[in-house]
Amino acid sequence: MDGEVIPLKQVAAELGVSRATLWRASRSGIAGFPAPTNQRGRTFWRREELSALEAALDVFRGRGAFERARRHARACNALAQVVANRAARPQRRKQVASELRQPDLFGGPLTHAPSGAERLK
Repeated sequence: MDGEVIPLKQVAAELGVSRATLWRASRSGIAGFPAPTNQRGRTFWRREELSALEAALDVFRGRGAFERARRHARACNALAQVVANRAARPQRRKQVASELRQPDLFGGPLTHAPSGAERLK
């Protein structure tokens, strides 16, 4: 490897942050955050990008802001799915008690179901 690229673990140690903080900051969409270089499944940054990386970390508001944005995005996606599912299924109409029919057990005509007041008698 070149002397100009630094592995993720060493970058985190030099900047005094954890690897998770670097991950969160890179995904938070901070302007000016240098993109890492991936080689064989490992993450590296160029030595000349360290000052820009440190400046971007100063702008990063931390884990709380990252988690709030992530929870908000998840809630918006869940709400969009609920709205889409509700729009896709047909609307059911509730039957009113006056529309319900009660068959006569002795062969007579269908009658309306009793309302609440008639049930108390």
